[in-house]
Amino acid sequence: MPLPTPTPEQIKHSRKLSGLTQQQAALLVHAHDSAAWRKWESGTYSIPLATWELFLIKTGQLEPRTENQVSTEPRTENQVSTTPRSRDKQEPSKAHLKT
Repeated sequence: MPLPTPTPEQIKHSRKLSGLTQQQAALLVHAHDSAAWRKWESGTYSIPLATWELFLIKTGQLEPRTENQVSTEPRTENQVSTTPRSRDKQEPSKAHLKT
């Protein structure tokens, strides 16, 4: 299920919930300045979905997706995992190296 486009009110609520200023929120998602965030909260412009998803993940309001998971439900504290993902355990391919 794709992430729904947030309303300006949802953007502002999520920022305030995370305890960030508009400038801090903009920096968190690599926006050029806080003016971009103000425009998203005012509804002047729509926040790009990738930026919105990044903000939610970085502030702990959305669980990162894996190859087998497409849920956009916020995670609970009981769902936080400290085990490494399977792809982190794999050795990198050395096929591109010449001997």
